[in-house]
Amino acid sequence: MAKWNEDNAQDKNFVLIPRHFSTGAVSLFASGSDGQSVINETLLANADVVISVFRARFGTPTPRAKSGTAEEIKGTLDSGRRLHIFFSAEPVDRNHDPKQLAAVQKFQRGMTEGLWQEFDSPTAFGDLVSRALIADVRHFADSLPARTAPTALEPSLPPVNLQIGVHGTACDVPDADDLLESWITVETKKEREALAERSTTPSSIADYSIQSVLGGRKPDPIKQDQFDQRVRSWEQRVRADWPERMNYLAGSAFDALSFSILNAADSSVKNLRVDLIFEAAAGVAVVSKFKPDEMFPPLFPRKKDFDPFTVDYSQLRAINSPATWENEDGNLVVTIELDLVRSHTPWKGGEDQVVLILRDPTLSEVPVRWRATAESFDGVIGGEMTVQVSSTSGRDLLSKVLK
Repeated sequence: MAKWNEDNAQDKNFVLIPRHFSTGAVSLFASGSDGQSVINETLLANADVVISVFRARFGTPTPRAKSGTAEEIKGTLDSGRRLHIFFSAEPVDRNHDPKQLAAVQKFQRGMTEGLWQEFDSPTAFGDLVSRALIADVRHFADSLPARTAPTALEPSLPPVNLQIGVHGTACDVPDADDLLESWITVETKKEREALAERSTTPSSIADYSIQSVLGGRKPDPIKQDQFDQRVRSWEQRVRADWPERMNYLAGSAFDALSFSILNAADSSVKNLRVDLIFEAAAGVAVVSKFKPDEMFPPLFPRKKDFDPFTVDYSQLRAINSPATWENEDGNLVVTIELDLVRSHTPWKGGEDQVVLILRDPTLSEVPVRWRATAESFDGVIGGEMTVQVSSTSGRDLLSKVLK
């Protein structure tokens, strides 16, 4: 509901206040009343719109109806208020009550007046509710008397005409799991062959071989059961870290996003801040130098020579860059702050900052919302756009960074 208000309240001049019995009902004891009648009095009587949702439970009977929800539906219909009914088509929990589910299905079959709708995912449910609320607001707006524009008390501010651009695509690697399995197979096969070779080599030579593999130490010759345990532990770590390693590969090989802002108005904009929200997507840092061991950790890591003067520049970000980013609530949020945007003078930047990673593989494009504030105008302005998705092979990304 908060997102709906953020996207619609200013344009439609309506704010929706969600209320639910778990948080909005008032504890009240009175002779001749029951829990449902208290809910009816404290919540239902003051509602403009009622949304009823059925999953696998029909509810508890009341003195007046077969369940509290059924009573609320009847009361809403009798009062002539707006009512929306939704039924879940998602898989039910294995511990559900069959009688409750049967009661829901029977009630659904009996709903022959009006239109109810089904949903099969939280996203689909959110879309249905959003469309219903837009229809409700339109209904209420049409019933209100026309309003005249207020008389201006002072000269209006110069017009604002911001054109926000996002350049680039979102990275999707469908064969990421195949690449993982290939790497595990190749690495374990190589080390098993090396182990078999060492087992047929005289001990002094075997010790030397193990010493070179493990990096300078002279350990006891590794046994087969120790080797198998090491493989299991290594494989578990590799699988757990694989999403981050694929992000590292994308940050090394995929093109970063860039951004542009054009002020098409005839006046400058001061202290502009633009926030771009890339939904169902994440950002990863651009990596300037790819290190194979960071992507594919060896089963037997080799010892690295210590160099106190070595500095890792692979993921450093520009200082005082106008564009910054972070991953927040499952979305990538990019913030651009500019002291001055002159009229008809485009700003471009953000290159080598962030690579966009697709989080929802069912999407062919990433929805982007933007909002802007500035010293030069009151309130918030905003808009929407999309970024296309580029599906690429993990092997193609590897070829690019290993050239």
